[in-house]
Amino acid sequence: MSEVVEVERRRAKLVYTLIAAFGVIVAIGIVVFTILFLRDRPADACTRLLGPTDRYEQLAGTKLESRGGVGGGLDCDVTLWQTGATSVDPAVKLSNRPASQYDDTRKELEASGSGTIDGNMLVFSMSDRHVILFRHGETMTRLELDAHVFDVVKARQLAQEVMARAR
Repeated sequence: MSEVVEVERRRAKLVYTLIAAFGVIVAIGIVVFTILFLRDRPADACTRLLGPTDRYEQLAGTKLESRGGVGGGLDCDVTLWQTGATSVDPAVKLSNRPASQYDDTRKELEASGSGTIDGNMLVFSMSDRHVILFRHGETMTRLELDAHVFDVVKARQLAQEVMARAR
């Protein structure tokens, strides 16, 4: 009888061990899935849209560095700063917002300077910056470039590249 009890005890221990191992595997799977697919990567969308930093450096003729991005979902911001510069304004700032904010943003920009339409984008050139505004899908993108670093031709060229990545 004690052998039967011992065999049953081992069998129960094996079943509990298998159940625990299965639970651990499921928990690991959930964590991996969350990290890979559901995690909110705040500035990834803006970083992808902005494109490679070296392209901006090439046109600016100076080193630029990213100091991170913020946001999530449709809202995100990413900035590039001149390396070693003491400026309080970034050389490049890309912001994504819901497309529903496009009209308000356009009115705000029109109040501070005149804009021109270039294809599907609005270009506002002010004394200190160029602001390019365009919509794609449910998103509005605002690309701001320091006018001391990028002239309006380079600003339009970079905006075209950003718009191409948005498609």
